[in-house]
Amino acid sequence: MYKRVSGGCLAAGVLLVLPVAASAAQAQAELNHRIDLVLEKKEGTSFRTVDPNYVFSAGDKIRFRLKSAVNGYLYVMDQGSSGVWQQLFPRDELTQNRRVASGKQYLVPASGSGWFQVTGPPGYDNVYFLISPVDLGKSLPSTGRQQQPSNEDPAAAFATATPRCDDELFRTSGECLDTHAGLKPIAKGEALPEKLSQYSVMTSRDLIVVDNAKDTSVSSTEPFEGPSIYRFRIAHK
Repeated sequence: MYKRVSGGCLAAGVLLVLPVAASAAQAQAELNHRIDLVLEKKEGTSFRTVDPNYVFSAGDKIRFRLKSAVNGYLYVMDQGSSGVWQQLFPRDELTQNRRVASGKQYLVPASGSGWFQVTGPPGYDNVYFLISPVDLGKSLPSTGRQQQPSNEDPAAAFATATPRCDDELFRTSGECLDTHAGLKPIAKGEALPEKLSQYSVMTSRDLIVVDNAKDTSVSSTEPFEGPSIYRFRIAHK
């Protein structure tokens, strides 16, 4: 269940995973299980922070800036609109440390040029963030099987979809924004990539989205006892 609200002092695109009737103790736990994401676009020798709903163009170079409130191990995989997969974090399986420490910032991708380029046909990239309290290795293990999508797989609707600018958001921001982009929940029964299908997803709690600035946060009141997956959808023409 989604609830979209706005608040003058809250960050835009904040995605909070918490029960509607959360207690004060639960609210504190929610803060302790928070992951902050900022989406950045390269512009010449500099960069700027962009809205999570921003619609990119082919050739744009982008990256994430991530800060975790928990210690753990991070794996980030991108499925382009062409269907091609690449691992963004750890980028170099031989040298990159996948451990993240509470309160420290990390760039994704974390090696090479430090950016990844928007390519492929118009559509949506799905960037999966998996964070685990235990080390899963330099790259995620294969299960030897691929979860097959059902006829009602909600993700299938985006396979050939073309991002569109929201007229109302364009009038207020002056930028092309698509509300289908940004941090999105993984629906129950949705097919996942073979390397991710064995892990849990955050689907059983209510989601509250607060739009106001240019960052995204996801948090959970559940104990951080096993790997969890979040999906960030990048729109591009």
